Amino acid sequence: MNEVQVNEGGCLCGAIRYRSRGQPVSSVICHCNSCRRATGAPSVAWITFERSQFDFLSGQPQVYRSSPDVIRRFCAACGSALSYEHTNSAGSIDITSITLDEPNRFPPDREIWLEDRIPWEPLNPGLRHSMRGSNEAIVPCTRRLISSGSQFERDIGYSRAVVDGDWIFVSGTTGFDYASMSIADNVSDQAEQCLRNIQSALREAGADLSDVVRVNYVLPVAARFSDCWPILRKYLGEVRPAATMISAGLADPRMQIEIEVTARRRAAPERNEA
Repeated sequence: MNEVQVNEGGCLCGAIRYRSRGQPVSSVICHCNSCRRATGAPSVAWITFERSQFDFLSGQPQVYRSSPDVIRRFCAACGSALSYEHTNSAGSIDITSITLDEPNRFPPDREIWLEDRIPWEPLNPGLRHSMRGSNEAIVPCTRRLISSGSQFERDIGYSRAVVDGDWIFVSGTTGFDYASMSIADNVSDQAEQCLRNIQSALREAGADLSDVVRVNYVLPVAARFSDCWPILRKYLGEVRPAATMISAGLADPRMQIEIEVTARRRAAPERNEA
């Protein structure tokens, strides 16, 4: 099993600290009027966790009910906006991304409530856009290409992954460490590096291995596939995507396995106070 990721954060003065466990449900930038006024910012980055994944560790945040169905929490001492909860999504809690100690772990993949956006606030063309809530994709999304920096991508002319809407198509990925262009000499180590490379591409696309719906394994020697099973269970055992194993030659004799995945990003919950 994967080790559960622990993330901590808190307010500006340090009086309130919190902790989340595991991967978030979503990560968005909200342009709605109420979020802007609640934080004094032109837009607000939020990450959503299951409520069972989140705890306040110290301090007691102040509660403000910004509408009948919405509770916002903030530090009464320094004013930092911390969380958002809606009665329609009682099982989740939204946290202001920038109050995390390491906000770069969860880059946003969507901008929402564009109908409320201030005209001088720029949009990120690499993100998906919704005029209102997260499930209403009114503005066509931009097809995005993701590169790992591999020389193979440059020489052959392909992308490590292509993002098209909610879908992410990751190219066949081998066990090379793309930073050094080195490769291990056994199939299980190569399989683990393949999945690390794939995970890196998925995270850049705003997804993770938990979003994988289809995986193809290609091995020149079919008998070695069982050597990879412990590694595959470690990374995909809880996801259990549809899978196919193919025995075929690969481009380099050092390559003992290639893995290709298709993933679909989960939609973020609605954030409408109306």
